[in-house]
Amino acid sequence: MLQLYRQLPFNNPAYRQLAAWLTTPFEGALLQHCAVGKDRTGVGCALTLFAVGCDSETVMEEYLLTHGMLTQVEAWMLELLGNDLTAQGRQSLADILTVKESYLAAALSAIHQRYGTVDAWLAAEYQLTAPVRAALQARLLEE
Repeated sequence: MLQLYRQLPFNNPAYRQLAAWLTTPFEGALLQHCAVGKDRTGVGCALTLFAVGCDSETVMEEYLLTHGMLTQVEAWMLELLGNDLTAQGRQSLADILTVKESYLAAALSAIHQRYGTVDAWLAAEYQLTAPVRAALQARLLEE
């Protein structure tokens, strides 16, 4: 999982599309999702939160909120598949449905290692420069 999180922030066409949608004025909402909703979606949501000016602590808190929802999904899946799963299968399911601070921390560490700052990463990878982010913040945030 850690290796996946180290790779997700870079050269990611889905996040380029997300950044393009964020910077295009639109009416309504934007929905981002993936199969489980914690890995690709988690880093994509982190990108969005950083783009509107959230700090790392807030981004991590938001990411970790996913855990509560996934425990319900895990319980449902164990109820559905429990008798058919081996011990290894149960462990694999738990790994897939677990949210850990270390996962997103691995992505952030890779970002800092490659670019030095989140701001530099947003600008270099997704063209979310300071002026673009200021316009995005003005459009999306309330005082």
